[in-house]
Amino acid sequence: MSMKKMYIIFGVLVFIVLGGLGCVSIGTAPQGSDGGVFKSSDKGETWAQSNAVPTAKGIGNLNGIAVANLVFDPQDNKAIYLGSAGSGLFYTWDAGDNWKYAENLGVGNINSVAIAYNNKCTIYIAAQNKILKTIDCARSWQNQYFDTRPNVYVSYLAVNPLNSDTIYAGLSTGDLLRSADKGESWAIINRFNNKIQKIYIHPKTAGLIFVALQNDGLWKSADSGKSWADLRQKMGQFSGSNEVYDVDFDKDGKTIYLTSNFGIIVSEDSGASWRKIDLLTPPNGAKIYSLAINPNNSKEIYYSTASTFYSSFDGGKNWITKKLLTSRAGVDIMVDPENSNIIYLGTRKLN
Repeated sequence: MSMKKMYIIFGVLVFIVLGGLGCVSIGTAPQGSDGGVFKSSDKGETWAQSNAVPTAKGIGNLNGIAVANLVFDPQDNKAIYLGSAGSGLFYTWDAGDNWKYAENLGVGNINSVAIAYNNKCTIYIAAQNKILKTIDCARSWQNQYFDTRPNVYVSYLAVNPLNSDTIYAGLSTGDLLRSADKGESWAIINRFNNKIQKIYIHPKTAGLIFVALQNDGLWKSADSGKSWADLRQKMGQFSGSNEVYDVDFDKDGKTIYLTSNFGIIVSEDSGASWRKIDLLTPPNGAKIYSLAINPNNSKEIYYSTASTFYSSFDGGKNWITKKLLTSRAGVDIMVDPENSNIIYLGTRKLN
């Protein structure tokens, strides 16, 4: 084989590999690629993109990636997983300074990521209609669940903090699945008939679970899913609160902030009662795409609309606004559980 042919083949292989990263670009980001992940080290006062992807050809970036979800490793606040809309899975072990691409997965939608609490190399991902698992820190993957119904996808995953053998999976149909053997087998424990937005398993109270539905409010179980309490009546005075956008909890699971078509409401008694948070916009006046509270101080609240990042440090009595440094919406916010000065914002272009 001639040297010229070898160069041509090598160039084609590089194109295929880098092309598989979707919107990961090498060198200067193309015009309009102002997305990916932003990081603040001063509680949202200033921001910078945190998108470097070192490759064999140089430093690439995530500037064009559409973030679907960001997740901390519960054992390591510097380890973060990024599920993307259409570009596969990315992860960082140095708090976003450098990102890696899970090449074995390839491109596709990663709707949710969950990490075992007893082993940081055991990771579960919702890859459209499948649940995949790795036990070697994303080097290889096994298929743990496959849904054959057309247009059904796995929307959320959660590992039980008190028993990492137990995993919960929410589907776009509202089916709630549970595995008691690390994902080897699954059983239906409830059918909510509405897309599951989020599953929260209480870190200290065995059997206590919350499920947020896209258009059907928040539900609570105190017996690991055998029976469910409908919290919609508790929130009934807040018009539009059943259309849930996001929900976040403090580290003890007592304080809950929920964003909906109404705005933001808060419960300080695990959902037994609720009150509204006064926003700068009127009720039903703004689409809130993401929400986070400082897990160690539930008075610190952050949320994002399509163009603005909001911060409150007194439980929502006063708000600070910052225009987003991107043309994309902030779709996921995370507060570092070890250093609350650090906040991450995942972005995505929305229609």
